[in-house]
Amino acid sequence: MCGTNRRGAVICGPAGVGKTRLAAELAERALARGFAVERVTASRSMSGIAFGALIHLIPTAADSTDGTVELMQGLRDAMRHGDRSVLLLVDDGHLLDDASATAIHMLAATGAAFVVVTVRSREPVPEALTTLWKDGLAVRLELQPLSRNETAEMLVAGLNGQVSRLTANRLWHATRGNVLFLSELVRAGRECGRLAQRGDLWSWDGDIAFGERLSELIEARLVGLTGSERAVLEVLAVGEPLEMAFLPHQDDLASLEERGLIAATEHDGRVTLRLAHPLYGESLRARLGTLRRRAILAGLAEKLADSGTRRAGAHGCVGCWPPSRSMRARWSRSRRSSTGSGVRI
Repeated sequence: MCGTNRRGAVICGPAGVGKTRLAAELAERALARGFAVERVTASRSMSGIAFGALIHLIPTAADSTDGTVELMQGLRDAMRHGDRSVLLLVDDGHLLDDASATAIHMLAATGAAFVVVTVRSREPVPEALTTLWKDGLAVRLELQPLSRNETAEMLVAGLNGQVSRLTANRLWHATRGNVLFLSELVRAGRECGRLAQRGDLWSWDGDIAFGERLSELIEARLVGLTGSERAVLEVLAVGEPLEMAFLPHQDDLASLEERGLIAATEHDGRVTLRLAHPLYGESLRARLGTLRRRAILAGLAEKLADSGTRRAGAHGCVGCWPPSRSMRARWSRSRRSSTGSGVRI
């Protein structure tokens, strides 16, 4: 890319797909070719501060009263490393403040640095970064999760041995090809002994095991949820897939979909929702207390009973209507146990 007329690359994709790893690889190759590399990591805590993400690059001689023009010039000066070209790596560019994003655009436009920026899909991005690829200054790379076959190949390479087809399929279904989740799940499986080499094959024995690191990663995706938004996710975690009528706080559904936490599909005019990733459900269910879980099941059983006469003979979803025999039994048992004593759980 450095040999083209492009002055940067914007790497986009969902969380955990490998954007940061690819950007780091580009930086390593640039170093090997003689580039100087500067790094910036944006964060929510600094997103409200002008030039907050770039503060470590601004010359110490800059005065606090300097205007934007002076600070921009100071940044350009900071990018000078003699005769060496400069690569500026910006991680989580969607979290940049507008001033920092404008400065990064300036550095690319003037040729002061070749910029590599990672951006999370479905997140609002500062206009200055969007302009980078819209105006052709930077190439946009869209990363996708691993396919089933790519997941199997990555497992073989990472474990340095053949992996049973059942285990490869199971880990793909659990992670949906998310590279970060897959790496952490493999780490957790090996640490607890559920993923081990048995004979000539690596195989997973037992339930999917969450390590502490993986649990923290998934919980980080749920940071900032309101109480009503989390309630929606908990109901989906217990009963997905579900039609909208079975969910509380329906005003929150659009924002949850925009954040990539739930996915909606439409068939024959009916919308069905589920969690956007299987591990979200695993994590949410692991944190549900017994009483909260029973309350959710009881609520679903009530709505199922209320809709039964209207939906008799219907086909499709409730989540998937009619629900499975085991799901109906769970809902009904919960409803009886929650009402039998006269106390609603």
